[in-house]
Amino acid sequence: MNYKVMCLGMEKNDFSYLNEGELLCINSSVRKIYHKIHDNKFEILFINEKNRKHIKNYKNTNEFLIILVDKLNSETFSFIKDINNSNNVMIFVGENEKYEDYKFENIAYFKQLSDKEDLQLMPLLFMLTEYCAKSRLREELYGASIIVGYGNGENPTSDIILKILKRFSSIQTHKIHCLNLLSGKKLNIEEISYVEDPLKEYLDYKSRLIIKQLTNKDFKEKIFFSFISKR
Repeated sequence: MNYKVMCLGMEKNDFSYLNEGELLCINSSVRKIYHKIHDNKFEILFINEKNRKHIKNYKNTNEFLIILVDKLNSETFSFIKDINNSNNVMIFVGENEKYEDYKFENIAYFKQLSDKEDLQLMPLLFMLTEYCAKSRLREELYGASIIVGYGNGENPTSDIILKILKRFSSIQTHKIHCLNLLSGKKLNIEEISYVEDPLKEYLDYKSRLIIKQLTNKDFKEKIFFSFISKR
């Protein structure tokens, strides 16, 4: 499947990539990077005030459009509204300045886009391929809050817990939580419990925690994750 990822208010250096060798930069009015995960191709565009006019009339055809915006305000809302023209569009927002005014039916919240802290693109792209492949991206992610990152070092699972709990206050009362773990090899039951048990201590007792595993040999020692929470 082909994806177009439009980044508003962000530059390439704001993101961390898993494998720089898979990226290709080209010179054009809009800076682009190409990335491939299995059979899925991503065209990543970095949009600013100067080059927005070059894609103002973008029409979605046979690709899935992902819009990443650090801050939803009057300018970015107007721009997104013009290109949000099909069911194959998903919007991820770091901060919404006027929640009541700037609404879309295909929006999810991704705070790391606005604070630019530990912003990992790889687990986000894998999450998108997982949900898009099952044609349920908008249904599953609408209104959700998302945290992405990776665990590293001698105890990567503990690192993952710390990174999730760091941003846990805004999602603690949500009812459904899905943790996607992306690693070079599957974790065993004991390793999964090191992640699951601490999280359950902080979750609302009525909430549900779902843990899924995806494997890819390129991950090596790192364990990437995406944590999706819905009310």
